[in-house]
Amino acid sequence: MTPTSSTSAFLDDPLLMAIEALPASKLLTQAQVCLLLECTPRWLEEQRSRGAPPPYVQLGDRMVRYAVGPLREWLNRTIDQAPTSPSEQRKRAADETLGFNEPILRGGRRKKLPTDTFGRFIALAQAADEWPFVLKGPYGRPIDFISALTFDVTDEDASVWLSLEAFASQVSRALLHEKAERSVKGIEKVFSGREVPTRDGDRL
Repeated sequence: MTPTSSTSAFLDDPLLMAIEALPASKLLTQAQVCLLLECTPRWLEEQRSRGAPPPYVQLGDRMVRYAVGPLREWLNRTIDQAPTSPSEQRKRAADETLGFNEPILRGGRRKKLPTDTFGRFIALAQAADEWPFVLKGPYGRPIDFISALTFDVTDEDASVWLSLEAFASQVSRALLHEKAERSVKGIEKVFSGREVPTRDGDRL
């Protein structure tokens, strides 16, 4: 999708640019949309119960997804309508009809990425600088949020902002857990179908 004039004010936002590049049929989890909008899951739930945007897709009784196409169109309209001056912001603050009581929808309070790519973040960021991630798998291995937009993400995979320092710690913890799991599986494979000796020579 080619960015329209309504998104021109956000052409320097890597997250929104990544959304622009996705296929319209791509489905995002609630956690991904929460990070993108800097809103809470409860706010999205309340919006759904009211029949208010952003548009969503109900898959079964409990699974909710957000199709990129309708979400992108709504974002474009939202950005185009976003208040720019303090007086406009105060006027919009009481406008519940749009449901805009959250970040980018309220005058650009959304977190600003410290650089335009994850690679530059790793190379140039300070310890406290933050980048968005998806915590993938049972041990929460952090994956660049923008790259993860092209992956299959489940409701169990959290979407979070991590500082460079926290990212390094999370990677280390995840790798330790994964290494321990591989070790356990290796031991189980070695002794699969065998009798395991005990200390006194008896067999298990």
